[in-house]
Amino acid sequence: MYITLLGSLNQFILIKLFENKATTRWFDKFSSKKFEKAFHITNNSRYYLKEWRNRDLSLIQTQWNNIKSTLVHLHNIGFKIPFELPDEYDYDQNKLNLLHRFFTYNASWYHDIVYFSKNHKNPFDSNFEIDCEYNEWFDMIDVINRSVHNLERYTKTSNKELLEVYPIKTIAVIMNSIPSHEEDTSWLGFDLEEQEENYKYRQYLLTGKPLVLLDNSILGKSYLQSFLEHDDPRCKDCTGRSGSYGNFYIDLTDNRSKLYNSLKFKSWLSKYNIENPPLEFPIGSIVDQNVGSFRQINDVIFTKTI
Repeated sequence: MYITLLGSLNQFILIKLFENKATTRWFDKFSSKKFEKAFHITNNSRYYLKEWRNRDLSLIQTQWNNIKSTLVHLHNIGFKIPFELPDEYDYDQNKLNLLHRFFTYNASWYHDIVYFSKNHKNPFDSNFEIDCEYNEWFDMIDVINRSVHNLERYTKTSNKELLEVYPIKTIAVIMNSIPSHEEDTSWLGFDLEEQEENYKYRQYLLTGKPLVLLDNSILGKSYLQSFLEHDDPRCKDCTGRSGSYGNFYIDLTDNRSKLYNSLKFKSWLSKYNIENPPLEFPIGSIVDQNVGSFRQINDVIFTKTI
């Protein structure tokens, strides 16, 4: 199983997918999807600098106001919010972690009620009774989720400083931009056996080739994101990948593995007594390329053989 990314001037990246049950099912499901878009991402510390904050103060306050307005709306429909927020954003990552968990726990709470007939109390307000469809509820609280992620770009932590040393450069390939809350045939869920691939990142690194990884389609946080944001990885919304919408990342450097091997990351895991976290979900590796200054991906082709 192979994936070829095609650019201009005969530029290409050839990916060989790993031979296992999860990746085979992933290939069979998404090889017929039409490629949507691809773009380069450099995850570094640029947006955490004060100069970037000062440049985008209006945007930052707008995102904060979106969060506060959503909480006011929730209060008006009977939800007792168990915390208070300042009028202006104070660049506190801990507040963003709380707000993000408020979103994820509330989303999974109502999801379990609707799709698994679980009858349990809301994790933040045990007396709250909901009176809307799941999609309406998700869209309402997703305003908090999206604003939190926008604010995180400008919020500094000591762990994020590692991105200055190890900037993570990838190509993000989008095969399916369906929102993550949709319950439809676009989602491929992995069984427990298939989810074991989450624990094989270090094993696949031994191939010495740049890896291709599933994207962060998680209702919560990956371990890398939790580390960078000083969050608690013991919370139930810190997970590996339990499924995929077909989107993937191509690592362009080995900085991700260097960050995972850093003393700071290892000390963070040790602090929480975590020995073998589900770091990434590799699906393949680059076996050939002719990229030069590969700036634009024009097509993505899936083939069984070459």
